[in-house]
Amino acid sequence: MVDHTDLIYFFIVVSGWGFSTFIMGYIGKRITFETAMLYNTFGFAIVAVLTANKADHGLTLDHTFAIMNGASFALADLCYYLMSSRGMSVSTLGPLTSMYVVVPTVLGLGLLHEHISAKKLLGMTLAFVAMYVLAIAEHDDEDHAPKDDEERGRSLPPPSPTRSWTSMLNPFASRPINSERQK
Repeated sequence: MVDHTDLIYFFIVVSGWGFSTFIMGYIGKRITFETAMLYNTFGFAIVAVLTANKADHGLTLDHTFAIMNGASFALADLCYYLMSSRGMSVSTLGPLTSMYVVVPTVLGLGLLHEHISAKKLLGMTLAFVAMYVLAIAEHDDEDHAPKDDEERGRSLPPPSPTRSWTSMLNPFASRPINSERQK
């Protein structure tokens, strides 16, 4: 029997990661990746402050793994922003980067000696096939896509200005926004 609390957590994880994936893809085209990473860190910091009173403070091997986990998330977020800023669509980028589930599966099998069933193997195989089809579709979409917002018949909000009140906090803010994102 499934615990209702687990279902709530599952819903929060799926909707949170889904919403986050969409937002990262959207803002990756609107602001510099450096700015996005800075503000992304503020979001992590808010959650960290709210949970800090229950944290087990110290520096054990497990704490070190938690630090490595945070760095891994930050690096993955950075690369996601970079791919988005290069023009990859959110509807393709989200599913393609969801292939991360293969990494813990393989690590679980290799390092923790977990069992792999035929269903898990079939699922990973189908996921790779789906990734390949999405990559091909993205390439086809680029060949036939409108070149700018006017060709699409709609307009997006203007990009954020290069300089803002936070420019003193962000050493990258003085760099101009990529001209492709200004169009």
